[in-house]
Amino acid sequence: MRHFQDKIHEFKDANDIPLAMFSRIRNEAANVVRSALVGPSISQYILERKTLGDALAAILAPKLANANMPEDRVEKLLREAYERHPSLVQKACADLSEITRKDPAVSSSLLQPFLFFKGFHATQVQRIAHCLWKRGDFESRTTALALQSRMSEIWAVDMHPGAIIHAGLFLDHAHGVVIGETAVIGERTTMLHGVTLGGTGKGNSGERRHPIIGDDCVIGAGSTILGNIKIGDRCVIGAQAVITIPVADDRTAVGLNRILEPEKKAEGVPFQADEALSEISPDLPHPAEQLEAPKSMPDDDWVMI
Repeated sequence: MRHFQDKIHEFKDANDIPLAMFSRIRNEAANVVRSALVGPSISQYILERKTLGDALAAILAPKLANANMPEDRVEKLLREAYERHPSLVQKACADLSEITRKDPAVSSSLLQPFLFFKGFHATQVQRIAHCLWKRGDFESRTTALALQSRMSEIWAVDMHPGAIIHAGLFLDHAHGVVIGETAVIGERTTMLHGVTLGGTGKGNSGERRHPIIGDDCVIGAGSTILGNIKIGDRCVIGAQAVITIPVADDRTAVGLNRILEPEKKAEGVPFQADEALSEISPDLPHPAEQLEAPKSMPDDDWVMI
């Protein structure tokens, strides 16, 4: 896969990347088409399709369809979006490339995230909804909100169609992610589950209410970033952090608006728990010192249940 990714970056024509990626996905699909369980869907969604955009439309349509949104109409809408906006397919390829580069669980497969990763699927639906939202007419925006509603129902990912999501987003696990209408997410961003890019609730109607996330950022699980603030390029936001102030490039932010100095950022480990613990309260004993001696268990350990 690493050799394949290197070759992808050598392509001079951006239109060649979707062709190469879809060829790779089809080759992987051919190896599992005999499966009694997933073989029929593999054939229907991938091997019978001619382009990556066509395959994405086929995969997403049955997930989004319900009694009020028939599958054939949803698939037609998605397919037309990919045909009219080739950049959507190119951004999907960038997403897949970042997922396989960053996630060791799928480092040898494009097929796995293409078929099964709800973060990847939700991102593609949001981008199509964003194209509809930008049209500005009532019908298009209603359709965009319908896609957002279904995305939230089936994947527990709530991304407003007004948000701008650049190429290379990796939504890891994705569950519980909330992204507001005026948020902007830069290229090659990694975002874990439970992240909120929200507003402060103050009276700023008509203005930018949500954060701007720079390129190459990592947003930890359960973190909350609020208001019209900028998170700089290559920043790390620690898990469960609450950030309401701007963060400069190459910084790590943890806790409540606590920004670590660059020299505090150990190579490969953006946040050292022991170091932070001593800085917050030097008198607080180390957790290891508070451990009690192990208690003896009765012969019949079932009595503990």
